[in-house]
Amino acid sequence: MTGEIAEARHERKHEMANNLIRKSCYLRIGAARDIPVHMIYNPDIPGPLPVMICLQGTNLGIYLSWGDVRLPMDVERIARGSENALQAVARGYMAVAVEQSCFGERREIHLEKVSSDPCIDAANHALLLGHTLLGERASDVSAVITWLVGGAHGLSFDLSRLHIMGNSSGGSTALYASALDLRIRALLVGGSVGYLRDTIGRRMDSSGQNVVPGILDWLEMDDIIALSAPRPMLIFAGKEDHIWPYAGAAAVAESARSVYRALGAPDNLEMAAAEGGHSYHPNVAWPAFEALMAASD
Repeated sequence: MTGEIAEARHERKHEMANNLIRKSCYLRIGAARDIPVHMIYNPDIPGPLPVMICLQGTNLGIYLSWGDVRLPMDVERIARGSENALQAVARGYMAVAVEQSCFGERREIHLEKVSSDPCIDAANHALLLGHTLLGERASDVSAVITWLVGGAHGLSFDLSRLHIMGNSSGGSTALYASALDLRIRALLVGGSVGYLRDTIGRRMDSSGQNVVPGILDWLEMDDIIALSAPRPMLIFAGKEDHIWPYAGAAAVAESARSVYRALGAPDNLEMAAAEGGHSYHPNVAWPAFEALMAASD
């Protein structure tokens, strides 16, 4: 997958605290599909910089990635480490924060009556058109990468070190995007790994975010992870995660490791366990990911 050709519109430059810069735009894909994209970087660090595509999970919007507070509940989310773009920049990355469909600026506002879950309307409408919400999100990531490769943004990237990170629904998008797009060279994902039969196949699912019709006739989660082999992947999960539990993630990783082993890179797939539940765990995820990348160089 290489993604559709996108045109950047409404480009703006924002000065941030600690001398950081945020360049924002809307990528227009096709007739009327706009993807808000925010590139956050420290101009004092010489390029070309490695790239970290940053995705948020099911929450209020991508603005949390750079620590913006717009609602009272944002304070608590940021205290738990949701500002993943700032974390990436602090580690020398050019952070590229991408708003996922159904959240933030891309929430549903045109239906006369929207469903209580932010994703189910879009998921159902995608199915009517022969698509899936998860597939559309993965395609959006590839479209952003194609735009980055094209260079129209005017910034200098090291695209041989283009990585992606996400938790929960952001992790799901990252996994499927990487399976389809070989330009993604490493993954940091959490709260999104488990056998489909044991997770969305056994619990209530009001969102439909991860449903791909017929997928169980062909693939399970270990197969999807194996499609990223032998590229480095760090999977983290909370020991008490009630949605994507650590034990289930570890079982999937162990099965997928056979493919990594066959490709001569069994250590490029690693797990990290965090205390707590379904949440982003940066204090566990980042050190484990950095150790993985150092070992894989």
